[in-house]
Amino acid sequence: MKPEDRIEAEQKLKKKGGGRPRNNQKSQGVANGSLSDSDFKNRKKVILREARETIALGKLIGACTVGNEEEIVKDIAHIIEARGHAL
Repeated sequence: MKPEDRIEAEQKLKKKGGGRPRNNQKSQGVANGSLSDSDFKNRKKVILREARETIALGKLIGACTVGNEEEIVKDIAHIIEARGHAL
């Protein structure tokens, strides 16, 4: 991404009020210290997407895998989930 494109994207986020929520804009994900089923499903989707993107990146740089790609995606997702964050 070119620097001018990055600056333009940041300006658009500021205009839309994007970015981190302010103190009065608390995340709606956690209420009374509990997570809903949709929160868990969304987290799982995010983790699987990150795992698939990891596989795609590996392919771009010439890495090859042995075995079922979906099983490898699940293994990477498990690692991401165990770490509690993206790689």
